[in-house]
Amino acid sequence: GVGCLSNVGSAQFDDLIQKVPSSANTLFIVNVDKILASPAAETGKWKSKVDEAYAAGVTILPPDATQAVMAAHFDLEALTSLWETAIIKLSDEPSLKLVAKMTRGVVGKLEGLNVVALPGDAYLVQFAPNLVAAMSPANRQTTGRWLRDIKTRGDSGLSPYLKEAYSYANELGTPVILALDLDNVASPEQIREALSHNEVVKKEKLDIDKAVAILSTLRGVTLGITFGKAPFGKIKVDFQDDLTIDAELAKKLFIYALARRGAMIDEFNDWKPNVKGKHFTMEGALGKSGMRRLFSIFDRPPVLPKKADETAPAPMPTQTSPDRAEIQATKGYIKHISDMLDDLHDKPKEYPNYTVGQTGVWYRTYAQKIERLPTMYVDPEVVDFSTKTSDNLRDASDAITNGAANSRIRQVNAPRQYSNYQRTQVYGFGYRGGWYGGGTVPLGMTQNFSVEDTVGEQMERTKIRTEERVTSMNKARTLVDQAESDLADIRKKMTAKYKEQF
Repeated sequence: GVGCLSNVGSAQFDDLIQKVPSSANTLFIVNVDKILASPAAETGKWKSKVDEAYAAGVTILPPDATQAVMAAHFDLEALTSLWETAIIKLSDEPSLKLVAKMTRGVVGKLEGLNVVALPGDAYLVQFAPNLVAAMSPANRQTTGRWLRDIKTRGDSGLSPYLKEAYSYANELGTPVILALDLDNVASPEQIREALSHNEVVKKEKLDIDKAVAILSTLRGVTLGITFGKAPFGKIKVDFQDDLTIDAELAKKLFIYALARRGAMIDEFNDWKPNVKGKHFTMEGALGKSGMRRLFSIFDRPPVLPKKADETAPAPMPTQTSPDRAEIQATKGYIKHISDMLDDLHDKPKEYPNYTVGQTGVWYRTYAQKIERLPTMYVDPEVVDFSTKTSDNLRDASDAITNGAANSRIRQVNAPRQYSNYQRTQVYGFGYRGGWYGGGTVPLGMTQNFSVEDTVGEQMERTKIRTEERVTSMNKARTLVDQAESDLADIRKKMTAKYKEQF
């Protein structure tokens, strides 16, 4: 159970971790060699088929990567990265000359190192023959400052929390570590505001003052993944003070927080929780979908051409003699998009935390990932298809967001419902005369009054929510279906063009 964060290993990542920018609050460490030597890799034949490793979601790294440290500075409110970098050790020396040629980038020197200024505000830096880093967004000045900082600081620029997480990969040998430094992310006032709307807090009647006190000492979250016969994960949430909360309740709060952020992984529902000292942990099996979603936090680094390819004969791609690099890159590109669409389509619906709003978040997240996929060597028609696909996913996300907004507006504007009653009070009798006779009549007053029908209003609100949810999901589903149809079409077109199965 604890193997994910306590394996025995040796220091291997020092030269990579030294290159991480100081402002990183997120760290992702991958030992590809260790993953590919695991029983899970042997069962899935990942070593002989790198595509299988991609499909399983166990790596988003280039096929010749042996180790990687990826880092980012995430805006945790907007869940978007301010910058990202991938520092990768490769089995073969890459060719910056071919990178520039294929991307229309510019080769140059910066702080004594070979670099390529890539289109789209990004830089590729070569630290050593087999050690490179890609950073985006990054202009020449920010890249220069980063490289100068690395030279002068002496030690790694990691925060205390990320240093601890790094030790699990570097000293303890865990093949995959994903860590998020949450120190000072939210003030006690922001935490209190968030908890006041928390459904678990309301349902469990939790003491908000105590909850704020606990969450104010949150340090960060670390996920470790090992690969026995199958991927196995363990999440550790770290605090400055000892915890006095039931493990199952902590799990409910953690899962609710993830679901609200659109970051829920289905497998977490089945993971075993535990509270000990200053740590809350959950552990359990990880499936293909969960692996892909965890790793989708970072953009996929580009596959780099090899130095040896500079002198190899490489005919220009033609209809009869296409370049192998173009075919492989296009196949991998289509496969990556196909995996994402499959994940969105096959999402299990039985989990209580899988909400319509969360679906919209994942549509938008995957749209962003498609937009950021490296397009080096990829067939231009396939790049056009991907643009249309990401647009469809964004529109699907917008349909859900607009449906939620319309639902709130309609509920607020829904007329109040009343039940009307009449009551007559008799306080005596009198005599009435007239042309047509008279007699004794009751004397009194009649009152009409209304009582608000809260049950009827609740039923009307539920009806509005259901209508808007169904309408928005139908719109979103139609757009995703169109993306899947476009995928089938582009596969047929590429199969006909290259005479290979796509």
